[in-house]
Amino acid sequence: GRWIWGNRERFANTAGDAASAVAAARRVPRGVGVVCVNETADNTGCGAPGDSTHLLRAILDAELPAGTACFSTIYDPETAAQAHEAGVGAEIAVSLGGKLDPGMHGEPIVATATVRVLTDGEFRLVGPMSTNLLVRLGLCARLVIGGVDVVVASERVQTLDVGSFQLHGIDVSRYKLVGLKSSTHFRAGMGPYASQIITADEPGLASGRLEVFEGLREHAPATPHWPVASDAEYEGVAAVAEDLAR
Repeated sequence: GRWIWGNRERFANTAGDAASAVAAARRVPRGVGVVCVNETADNTGCGAPGDSTHLLRAILDAELPAGTACFSTIYDPETAAQAHEAGVGAEIAVSLGGKLDPGMHGEPIVATATVRVLTDGEFRLVGPMSTNLLVRLGLCARLVIGGVDVVVASERVQTLDVGSFQLHGIDVSRYKLVGLKSSTHFRAGMGPYASQIITADEPGLASGRLEVFEGLREHAPATPHWPVASDAEYEGVAAVAEDLAR
C-alpha cells in the first residue's frame, strides 16, 4: 500500500484533450506513418453513447488537407438513414452526433456532408482481436465532411480494428490521422498501421479523468480520496486495522 501511494503519480491519467491530441498528431511528419487518435471517453465498450463529437470536431477544426484524416465510427442512426435516403453522391445537411448527452459529450456537428459510400454495416473483424467475429453496425454511411472521411453507424460498437474502415472503402494506411472510439481493444488491430497512438480524453462516460464526474464529490466518502481530492493522505495499514477493530 505504501509503495502504491508513493508512486501514485505514475498511475495518473496524463491524456490530453482532443485538440491537443490532434495537434500532436499534426506534428508527426507525414512520411513517418499513420497516427491513430483514440477517443477513450466515448468508448461504447464501457457504456458510453458513441455519439460524442469532441474528437471529430477537433479534427474538423484542424482543417487538414482533404483525404488525410478519417474517423470511425460515430453513432447516429438518424444521419445514417438520411444518407441512405439521399443516395451516394448526394450533398446533405447534417446535425451529426451529440444527441444523447450534449452537455457532456458535445453538441451536434452541423455541416454539409457528401455521401460517399452506403452499407448494411456487416463485416467480420480482421483481427487479431476476435478474428472473424461478425459485427453488425446497422445502416452505415461514409460521409465526407470538410475533407474528412467519417463512418456513421446505426449501432454502438467500439472500433476494434480496421474492419469498419475497410467496409467503407477506407485504406487507413493512406491517411495521416485515423480517429476512432475505443480505449484498448483497437491497439492490436491498429498496430501494423500506426506509427504512434495518441489518446484524447475529453469529458465522457468512459473518461479516465475522475474530475469530470461531479457526482463523485457529492457521493464520495467523508475521508478524502485521491485523485478526486488532491490533498488526500494515506493513513496506512495501521489506521485501517484500528478502524476494523472498532
